Amino acid sequence: MKACLAVLFLIGGLGRGTDWNCFRGDALNSGTTTSAIPSPMRQVWSLSLDGPIQSTAAVLNGTVFVSSMAGSVYAFRLSDRKALWRFKSPSAFSASPTVIDGRVFIGDEGGVFYALDAQTGKPKWRVETGDKIVSSGTVVKQDIVFGSYDGRVYCVRRTDGHRHWSVPTKAPINGTPAFTPLGILVAGCDGNLRVLNPTNGHQTASYPIGANVAASPAMNGTMAFVATTRAEYSCVDIQQKKMLWRVGEKEEGAGCYSSPSFSNGLVLFGSRSRRVFAMDARTGAARWTFRTKESVDSSPVIAAGTAFFGCNDGFLYAVRATDGKRLDALRLGGKITAAPAITNNLLLIGGEDGTLHAVR
Repeated sequence: MKACLAVLFLIGGLGRGTDWNCFRGDALNSGTTTSAIPSPMRQVWSLSLDGPIQSTAAVLNGTVFVSSMAGSVYAFRLSDRKALWRFKSPSAFSASPTVIDGRVFIGDEGGVFYALDAQTGKPKWRVETGDKIVSSGTVVKQDIVFGSYDGRVYCVRRTDGHRHWSVPTKAPINGTPAFTPLGILVAGCDGNLRVLNPTNGHQTASYPIGANVAASPAMNGTMAFVATTRAEYSCVDIQQKKMLWRVGEKEEGAGCYSSPSFSNGLVLFGSRSRRVFAMDARTGAARWTFRTKESVDSSPVIAAGTAFFGCNDGFLYAVRATDGKRLDALRLGGKITAAPAITNNLLLIGGEDGTLHAVR
């Protein structure tokens, strides 16, 4: 058990604390960090990119990497915002970059998955799939794993793009896989949460969760949390191979496109019902609700006990994760569907107006 916990710590630690190198901060898709953003929040700078930002920025070793729907991936120095390079694709980037071992891994909506040199932005290799890629890449040992709208999960070697395996599902895959010693977790538009063997991609378990999944599954310990576009919220114990609970949301306009996050026994979800809410992670019982003026597609990030998320009303919100009490709200402009990245007490979040905001 101690060895297993050590591996979990190493996998989950990729983005915690100082760096945020992938969509949800780590391979567990936990969306948590020990780095704090104190109230009141204030915007310290902003950058205008060439198109809407739906992805989450990655930050590693003082460099920020961010993509745009205009088909660009940017790298700039965090200390002074100096542009380092820009990579241009003919297709939009809605996926978030994953940065590790001196490379930036990202797929575009033309169905091409790239490995870019993190220093220069030059392509090192590319892998073509049969449809667009919205899923971000997940680090799995020496490989990178991602889903495609062609309905397949791909596992390729990070050094050269060699395909170890690809396995079919029954529908497009929108969310980013999660990885633990228990396996690779993938949820897609066929309404199933799958557990795959990382060595060969063989399916070891599958759980029906009721409807299409646009968000990413998140892991905490042995529990996996996932939500559907029909506002059904589930928890599966992967070790026990048991569905612990499934709860349906009955609010008007309900539908979840926001990935969950976990804090102190609570799991948080954003919804198009204009709210963020928390459930008891063990039972699915409702614990609190925070109301917004518009839908929430932005995935909450929990930083030192505070949940931060954007909203289509143009605000960045900060609420206490234990009880949902509003701590602060900062108007940033146009609607925000991207999730925050938090590093060294600095929050980065992009907007649909093409602006990357930095908040401290």
